Amino acid sequence: MVKIPRKIEFKYNLSIYWSILRKYKKQFFGMLFLILIFQIGIVADKFLFKIIVDEGTAYIGGTSYLERLMNILLLVAVSYIIIIIIRNLAKFWSHTILNKVEVMLITDLKRKYFNHIIHLDHNFHTTHRTGSLISRLTRGGHAIERMTDVIVFNIAPLFSQLAVVSASLLLFDWTPAVVVVLTLVVFVGYSLWIQKMQQEANIKANDAEDEEKGSIADVFTNIDSIKYFGKEKD
Repeated sequence: MVKIPRKIEFKYNLSIYWSILRKYKKQFFGMLFLILIFQIGIVADKFLFKIIVDEGTAYIGGTSYLERLMNILLLVAVSYIIIIIIRNLAKFWSHTILNKVEVMLITDLKRKYFNHIIHLDHNFHTTHRTGSLISRLTRGGHAIERMTDVIVFNIAPLFSQLAVVSASLLLFDWTPAVVVVLTLVVFVGYSLWIQKMQQEANIKANDAEDEEKGSIADVFTNIDSIKYFGKEKD
């Protein structure tokens, strides 16, 4: 009998993820908007520094005067304080929403598949080890949390930075913007290739985890009978 190799179906996993996430899509997209605001605040710092350098250079070169320089420095200082406040508030609220959304996602996923498992037929439960089922259910909760973290801490900031930085670079020259975009494409392509290469190892690791927890659950489930009949050494 030829064993058909298994693989991780990213499209299927994403459809399952969205089916659970869409209940909280307002909170999720609101969180992504806050991340964008945070990234804009980071780039805005650099523009303020540019203004200080430009005006300082103009003053030293004699093309500006002290009163103008002091007014601009005061305006930059106030703007910096406002940016810091907005940026920190965006970060705080995005993390607060993230924590709440992740808890709800994990709860909904576990409830969905727990209810699915307990309504399966007798044959399923006699041919699958209890510990393995618990392992898969627990791993599913961790997986949906990790997927959300990847979107919030990796994908969303990456594309937000790309949009903000590219728009900033286009104000000066389109060449650096093209270089940034091409670099991102190469980086994303390499990451996807690495993920594909790790599929088989991830599947083996999941199987090993299920086997381990299944064996541990079998031991603890039947330990009462073993102890009762004194069969530890058999």
